[in-house]
Amino acid sequence: MNLSVAHLWCSDLIIFVMNIA
Repeated sequence: MNLSVAHLWCSDLIIFVMNIA
């Protein structure tokens, strides 16, 4: 997995969790 892709995926996941919280 590309590092940049992992960073984007992680950032998207954080935003997703914050939206639920």
